[in-house]
Amino acid sequence: MPVAESSQCMAALAKANRIRLARAALKRRVRSGQVTVESLLTVGSPIPPEAESMTIAELLGCQVRWGETKVRKYLAALSIGGHVALANLTDRQRKLILEGPAEPERKRPPARLDGPRLLAWLEERRLLSEDVRVSSKTFKGRFQRWRRGASVTLDTADHTLLTLGLHLSELPPHLYLSGEQA
Repeated sequence: MPVAESSQCMAALAKANRIRLARAALKRRVRSGQVTVESLLTVGSPIPPEAESMTIAELLGCQVRWGETKVRKYLAALSIGGHVALANLTDRQRKLILEGPAEPERKRPPARLDGPRLLAWLEERRLLSEDVRVSSKTFKGRFQRWRRGASVTLDTADHTLLTLGLHLSELPPHLYLSGEQA
């Protein structure tokens, strides 16, 4: 290898090593809270040279309690790839990352049915013949739990009712548990 090429390689290795050490120091400062992600991503603020080629996933991942999964889900919710270098982030992407994804709508807990009442209602209508009760371990176990007082999710009730040729809309309101009981 000619002398010029070897000195060029040595210079490149030295530069890469300086950047690696500076990036490791930056990650430690972010982890300790001395530097915030917000300060690095604020629109209009310069990105330190050692962080220009750092990916957004790398930066977010060096925060306390931010692992690969949390970073991946966070960026996926924003439709931003984790492989994007900080220097290549657009102003819009920076704002999105700083604002975070919109809070998902909280789902209400599913309504539940009173197991013993549902079972009594089905028996009153003579919908539970002996062969239905013992037709499968699933139904047998279900009916035993309901008799002991277990509440019933709508999915389970729907599956059972469909098997019996019924629909949830046919159930009377008194079979549903109130919010406190569910």
